[in-house]
Amino acid sequence: MTALHFFKSATVSGALLAAALSLPAGDAPAQAWYAPERPIQRLEGEDPAARVKWWRGARFGMFIHWGLYSVPGRGEWVQWNEQIPVGEYARLADQFKPGDVNFDTWAETAKAAGMKYVVLTARHHDGFALFDDGANPFTSVSTGARRDLVADYVKAVRKAGLGVGLYYSPMDWRFPGYFFPDLQRDSAEAMREQYHRQVEKLMAGYGKIDVLWFDGGEANWLNFGADWKDAGAHPKWVARPRGQQYKGGFSWQHDKVYSTIRRLQPQVLMNGRADMPEDFASREGDGALGDFDNQRPWELCTTIAGAWGY
Repeated sequence: MTALHFFKSATVSGALLAAALSLPAGDAPAQAWYAPERPIQRLEGEDPAARVKWWRGARFGMFIHWGLYSVPGRGEWVQWNEQIPVGEYARLADQFKPGDVNFDTWAETAKAAGMKYVVLTARHHDGFALFDDGANPFTSVSTGARRDLVADYVKAVRKAGLGVGLYYSPMDWRFPGYFFPDLQRDSAEAMREQYHRQVEKLMAGYGKIDVLWFDGGEANWLNFGADWKDAGAHPKWVARPRGQQYKGGFSWQHDKVYSTIRRLQPQVLMNGRADMPEDFASREGDGALGDFDNQRPWELCTTIAGAWGY
């Protein structure tokens, strides 16, 4: 399949593309959907109102969910939904060979549609990175593609005169520590080290980045937002009520990440999904459009045909 046919097919099916309509808002401080117990403070000298100004005017962007899950083609949650073993899923990396994909075509199509910025999944919850991560073997550089896809994407989007955005997920299903951050503390800390390392690589290695879109980085997401209760022969997995905090001893140490991001990319816009100060809020799906909010910048991310991942 040629890159152009690939892109047109994705446009028709809606599996690859999602549009984000950014709406203007007042200048009140942005609030996350829940407040961390120890919120990270903005750094001295930050001017979030100034840096979000271009985004408020842009109003229309493209969200591209594309990665290893595109091989089976059943959505970006296919590994979790079908409980595919980590080792078995990892073997898909040798089949992921988008050698003829042309990011210039993607960027020009977005521009022709009136979009002003693009966001690409640099790494989703499955842990597969579309960028060079050194000795990490689970990347597009180290497996079948043999290509730094983030580098090629950034180059094309920037050449088209569009804002460059990257999606990143701190959580990673390959680490038992995500599901048991206290019991499997060493694993959780290894996942955290990967998160800190990879975000720094993305912020330091690809020139100016306009949007950094986090997903799954809140402490409340640990163990999918639930806790084990009544330890013993019959423990219960009980979802935490909306807004209730994770009470364990593990920390993502987002304050260190925030300092790194602002040091390397002071202008980058961040959404509110990693317990860090947000520049804009993200809503998902048509059903999330409803609530009126003129107190903070926000966007609605929705798909063309119901699924995020191509």
